[in-house]
Formats: sequence, C-alpha cells, structure tokens
Amino acid sequence: VVLVLLLVAGAMWAPVDFRAAVVVSVGYIAVRGIAKVVSLGLASLGQPVRRDLFRGLMAQGDTAVAIAVSFRLVYDGPAADLAYCSILISVMTHELVAPRLLKGLLIDASELDDDAAWSPT
Repeated sequence: VVLVLLLVAGAMWAPVDFRAAVVVSVGYIAVRGIAKVVSLGLASLGQPVRRDLFRGLMAQGDTAVAIAVSFRLVYDGPAADLAYCSILISVMTHELVAPRLLKGLLIDASELDDDAAWSPT
C-alpha cells in the first residue's frame, strides 16, 4: 500500500520553479524543526525528561504523504503545486535525516550501544 501511495504522490507532482521550491522547502523544514525544538522544550519544563527528544520525532512518514495527496486532490493551481512539492521534499529530507538523529538520541540516552548500533543504510 505504501508503494502505491508513493506512486500516486509522484504521479500527482507537477513541475514548479526551482528557486521557489528551494526557498519554500527550506523555510518549511526550518520552521518545522524550530517548532519541534521549542514545543518539546516547553513540554519538558519542570519534567524529568530529556530536552532533546525532538531528535526522535523528526520523521514524517507515510501519513504526511497521504495528507499531501489529499491536499493535492482538493486544491489546484501554482500555489498548491508549490506547497505540494515542498511537502514532498520535506518528507524526503526528513526520511534521510531522521534515522541518524534517532540513533544519536538512543546512543546518548544509553538505550543503544554504540558498538552494536544498527545502521539505517
């Protein structure tokens, strides 16, 4: 089912201006990362939990792709194309970075031995 979802997402993609896609995607990724850091920092105030738990929550996954496909089915036009493209770029970026961030968090929390650590590649 995930393969079909990714196939549909790719088939619905429309080319957009490269510079605009880079600017919007980098902005979206930065705002999402900052929001994770700030929200988990606020949630951990006065609590005996780690303040760097955001490293384990950076992955987006198939749900984000499904939401983007639903968005693309409802909205049309250049702005919708740009938003759809930036969401897909964000999902791809986070799927590349998230396993390494989670591995680092687990090693730092002594939940995973560095020598026996799994490799995401």
